[in-house]
Amino acid sequence: MKQKIVVLLILILVSVSVIAAGEEIGSGEDFLILVNRDHPVAEGYVPADLVLLEDVIPEGLCTYEHEGIMGNREAALAWVSLLTAAHADGLDEWRFSEGYRTIADQQDLFDRTVQDYMDRVGMPEDFAIEVTMDTVAPAGTSEHHTGLAFDITVPGEYFGDTGQYLWMKEHCWEYGFILRYTEEWEDETGYMEEEWHYRYVGVENAMKIKELDTCLEQYLFWWIEE
Repeated sequence: MKQKIVVLLILILVSVSVIAAGEEIGSGEDFLILVNRDHPVAEGYVPADLVLLEDVIPEGLCTYEHEGIMGNREAALAWVSLLTAAHADGLDEWRFSEGYRTIADQQDLFDRTVQDYMDRVGMPEDFAIEVTMDTVAPAGTSEHHTGLAFDITVPGEYFGDTGQYLWMKEHCWEYGFILRYTEEWEDETGYMEEEWHYRYVGVENAMKIKELDTCLEQYLFWWIEE
């Protein structure tokens, strides 16, 4: 609790510069857009400047779990720089499993996860929904709707046990990405730790978030609350 109070006091001092770095929350072009259970996207929301990652990221830097993975153009270009640096450090196995996801796709994922718990484990529906909420966002509340969130993995391995994960913890900030969901900030984000989920916020914001050792919700707290 004391640590979080200190973080909030520091945020007061940096809030003016943070506001200058971003646009209006929810604009769809804002790298600081907050999407969670308390801040869903509008119905019909589609982010600006989406591109196919494979059209931007040179062949050989990564692979894809499935076709058609999309993301924001600037974020995709940042991945090029990040992956190039990682390859230079000897880490050449990277696979994108998710990027931009439509609201309909998110609803389908949520429903399939609930049904899987019911079929595979025998959970009653209400309990299956409750358990699913720990790891899968309801439609409209997923960061993947922004085109700024990406799940990246290593084929055949749990990402949290890889050298790639350790490299990302050390360097992702330098390229504008943050590790979005951590155990430390689970109460604020509403999600369990996901070592593979990275969110683009721009280099300046990412480095400030790292310096403050905080999460996006706390970083934005002082200027999105009414």
